[in-house]
Amino acid sequence: MASILLIAFTLAVAVIIGSWLTSMSSQQASNVGGAVNETVTCSKGVLSIVSIPDNNTLIIQNMGHIDLTGGFSLTCGTNITTASSVSLVQGNMTALTSSGCQVSGNKIRVSSHVCPNVYAECTYGINCP
Repeated sequence: MASILLIAFTLAVAVIIGSWLTSMSSQQASNVGGAVNETVTCSKGVLSIVSIPDNNTLIIQNMGHIDLTGGFSLTCGTNITTASSVSLVQGNMTALTSSGCQVSGNKIRVSSHVCPNVYAECTYGINCP
């Protein structure tokens, strides 16, 4: 009788652990699949700094094959500006505003909030347009 109870208990524990592991592995596979999909989509994004017409304005263009929505971050030296309402369709240009961009040696970087690996950067006075 004791051995039957021991076997029943062992099987019950095995079923519970098996269900938990199946649920956890499904959830992890779903998380990985979503991250891979985002990475593949974002790999089609390309930003370009077109010009810096004045100290407060930077013109950027979406040169990639996806629309970039959800805003951008613009860093001019130590000044960081967030433009959250900007949406940049494929091929279009837009102006971002930040102060202090036209300072020789300033590193200027524009990055997408949705796809942080989609960015453009240059150093003013060296390789900026």
